[in-house]
Amino acid sequence: MEGKPCTTEIIHSWIEISLPRIANTLEPSTISSNIIDNPEDSILLVADSKQRCQNFEVFIDDVRVGVTSGEGALDGSWCGSGEECIEKHGGSHAYFKLLQGKHIVFSALL
Repeated sequence: MEGKPCTTEIIHSWIEISLPRIANTLEPSTISSNIIDNPEDSILLVADSKQRCQNFEVFIDDVRVGVTSGEGALDGSWCGSGEECIEKHGGSHAYFKLLQGKHIVFSALL
């Protein structure tokens, strides 16, 4: 989905997941998943937070839906919450359509 979508309310608050990787290595990251029971068709926002350092590959129900990107360098700079990282520091993020119902959302580091 291109650009920031028009939103009226937050259905679910941020869910923080940690995808550790050993710095300066090409070691594969952990894949993390969450089950989201979505009450209506909506938008899923995936974003880097705390440190601006990763792009993520995102899957919904085992289907790759895309990757995150941002204008800021992936330099490990502190960037705060998801919103602050996106809006003030060019943090990696992307928006995806999430249909009503129960879904498994997977993220992995690129």
